[in-house]
Amino acid sequence: MHLDPLRPSEPDPHIIDSDRIEALEVDNSENSVRTIIRLIDVEALGSFEREELDKLRRAFGRERARFFQILRMREHRRNCYGTGYRRIRDAIVKEDRMARNMGVDVQAKHSGLQARHWKMALQSAAIVVSNYWRLAQANARSMIFAKEWTKDLNDVEHFYIQMMLSKLRPEFFELLDGKNPHFERFRMEEIRDLPKLCLRIRRTVRRALGSFPSPGRSVNVWFDQSCYKVQNENGVECVYLTSMTKGKRIRVELKGIGKVGSVIHLLFRDDGKLELHVMEPLKKKPLLNVPVIPEEKYYSRAFDMGLTEVFTDDEGNHYGKNLGELLSQFAETLNRKLTARNRLQSLARNTTSKRKRRNILCFNLGSDRFDALKARMKAQIRCCINHALNEMFKKAPADAYIVEELSANFLQDLKLPKRVKRLLSGWVRGIIGERLAFKAAERQVKLVKVAAGYSSQTCCQCLFTCRENRKGDKFKCMQCGTVYQSDHVGALNLLFRVGRGTWPRKMTKEKAWELSRREYEECCRLRGVEPLDDPHKAQKKVKKTAVAK
Repeated sequence: MHLDPLRPSEPDPHIIDSDRIEALEVDNSENSVRTIIRLIDVEALGSFEREELDKLRRAFGRERARFFQILRMREHRRNCYGTGYRRIRDAIVKEDRMARNMGVDVQAKHSGLQARHWKMALQSAAIVVSNYWRLAQANARSMIFAKEWTKDLNDVEHFYIQMMLSKLRPEFFELLDGKNPHFERFRMEEIRDLPKLCLRIRRTVRRALGSFPSPGRSVNVWFDQSCYKVQNENGVECVYLTSMTKGKRIRVELKGIGKVGSVIHLLFRDDGKLELHVMEPLKKKPLLNVPVIPEEKYYSRAFDMGLTEVFTDDEGNHYGKNLGELLSQFAETLNRKLTARNRLQSLARNTTSKRKRRNILCFNLGSDRFDALKARMKAQIRCCINHALNEMFKKAPADAYIVEELSANFLQDLKLPKRVKRLLSGWVRGIIGERLAFKAAERQVKLVKVAAGYSSQTCCQCLFTCRENRKGDKFKCMQCGTVYQSDHVGALNLLFRVGRGTWPRKMTKEKAWELSRREYEECCRLRGVEPLDDPHKAQKKVKKTAVAK
């Protein structure tokens, strides 16, 4: 059992007060449903069904593109989140009622869609636009707290920025409109210069904005429960979908037998196949064998993301050891294939022979085999991640799981183009984060995130932080000589940080260093040992001396 050097009286650092866990808990409510993919028997579709489905797909896409433009307007963009889209819906319904009384064909106004379908197109467009603004908020928050001027902000000003950028709310869109929003029951008088602070947030959000969502090719159609009915015909499950013609439905046969309910999405794949995505409430199954502890406390385990494995826990156990090998193979294959394809694309672009260009594009630059290869290798990586997480939940049961912000670069040691490493590292982080959140929600485990700055460079015995402590996967403290595996040290420090209650979920590298240094000096005081010099100050002196020479 490893004890926290700042809390030696605590017999088990895994037992943490509930208020500390809840302060850092991640909102995992979005994983309250799961998606079941059902394949449609395309061969059983007749010519009428194929034509109607294609017409429905194109009309749904046109209507959703129209709602994208409406939600882009300043007066309507605040309606993109929550149930705000209903205000737009109610206004359109009122207009349609008046137009119908005047003899206008209302259905033609909505690209031929029936009422329930254009309302689903509005809802799907609102979800896409709200995700666009949420991404802008997340990027702006990261950009702001990386700035030097945030070091001079007080706690209330920090909290104001967090409130403004933590989720979509009316005050956020008031800020974008040029106003200086006030929060009720908030110590606004402690903000020294509100207009200047709002101006900085506004400018950063605008810089963080990416391209507004473009409709592109329509690939899916949404149906709610009033837009379809399910029947079992001679052992075959059939779904009758609402078409663009009143009184006529599109009959599709599903492969296999399963539950179809709630909102369903019809997906048109590039290979011509059709999928039906069925949403159903997540069936929760609590973890077994979780240690029994007193009330108002949580038994917690900490996990550090490694470079060669998925996670390492606070007891040194590794999960998903072959992830690094699979990623290296994928990256090298992708780099080799992309290099060859770039050479062929250049040849096709520069040749004067039309026949040669056509043959290269047709026989050498086809995407079917390349896409199939990428799909197989991605499936292997997903399988490795899922297996590792299942093993983790089985071997390390707990009430709460403590992890870092997922920012590891899995391929940093490989000599590959930055584009390939950035692409795969980002994709893997997304898969691990998504699967961990889903499995934690399914097993009713609280997911906790804490700042991970210098966690794998800090000794868990004396709390001395130094870059030289870690060399690859090996850790050896420069002060006390403690030897560990670096990911094991990182997991232990994450566990200790949540238990102390002094570390937030996110903080800059400078503030993380200051806090870790203060904890080290406090640990030295408790042990009666003289602390070593600050390595950062020593490095600055060396740099100044080199510049002077």
